[in-house]
Amino acid sequence: MKIPRKAKKQPKINTTALPDIIFMLLFFFMVTTTMQNQNMQTIELPAAFNVDFKSKSNPNDLEIYLLDNSIQNMLKVNDETGNLGNYKQLINHQVSLMKQNGIFVNRAYMYIDENTPMSTVNKVKEELQELNILKISYIHNYESES
Repeated sequence: MKIPRKAKKQPKINTTALPDIIFMLLFFFMVTTTMQNQNMQTIELPAAFNVDFKSKSNPNDLEIYLLDNSIQNMLKVNDETGNLGNYKQLINHQVSLMKQNGIFVNRAYMYIDENTPMSTVNKVKEELQELNILKISYIHNYESES
């Protein structure tokens, strides 16, 4: 006669130290690996040559030219030229002249030189937003008319 045996229970594996071991391995590999400097390629922005926005713009548009290089820092708003340091006065003056003539400014076109820092572009953009000119088109690397 066969005597039924009790099924043996498998002992449970103690996993309480497992997270500690995983973090120790992770920390070990983070400390011992070295990062290699990749040869970064320069990103060249696409050029917008032969773009004639003046023929498409209407009198309600504001045209801003930004030129910032080591020789000169120039800002031209419509037909008024000045220094980048007084961009607020130039923009406010042109917008007020347009409002006096009964023209509401719909859009601003910003022609940006490749050497102009983005901080300058952001300052001009913020000034336009304060004047409630929210439609802004950016034209990069324009061909000068001189």
